[in-house]
Amino acid sequence: MQLLRLQTRSFVTTEMNNVVANSKDSKALQTFQRVDRLSRKLQRRLTQHTMAEMKAMKQYSKDALNFVLLTLELVRSSPEV
Repeated sequence: MQLLRLQTRSFVTTEMNNVVANSKDSKALQTFQRVDRLSRKLQRRLTQHTMAEMKAMKQYSKDALNFVLLTLELVRSSPEV
């Protein structure tokens, strides 16, 4: 899948370069390049945020499990409570 994406991106870049070579207006190429950069930037940010949230959820799960285990230990050691 990654190889396909790389081939597609290089094909699109080649096509964009051909558009510039065939026309004097490079505004379209600049727009495509900016959109491509923005897309990669957003994807990178979303990945970072997702990983941070997964890490926080993992820590929360560990804390909750520790709480339950400590509570069970207290109930086991002093059943009159």
